[in-house]
Formats: sequence, C-alpha cells, structure tokens
Amino acid sequence: MLIGLVIGAAVGAVVMAVTSNAVWLGVGIAVGMAFGPTIDKYRSYRKEVRRDKRPGA
Repeated sequence: MLIGLVIGAAVGAVVMAVTSNAVWLGVGIAVGMAFGPTIDKYRSYRKEVRRDKRPGA
C-alpha cells in the first residue's frame, strides 16, 4: 500500500506541476491508494517466483 501511495503521490505531483492544478495531487494519491494492494500482491508474487527459481537458496 505504501508503494502505491508513493507512486500515486509522485505521479500526482508531476501532473499538478504541469497543469498548475492542485487537485491532481489528491487524485494521484487516491489512485495510488486504490492500486496499492494490487502492487503489493504483485511484489509478493515476484518474490515467490524468484524463490521457486532458486530452491536451494
């Protein structure tokens, strides 16, 4: 969730700077929080795949 929040805040800040509209920061944070659990699931999946490739590690 934290990763999604950071990514959303960064994207929102960039769009806010380009458009000069502060609402985009909030939108970016909201979208990041919405996709945060999905990003966490993907990261956990990638860890398992790496662990499966190295069974002795």
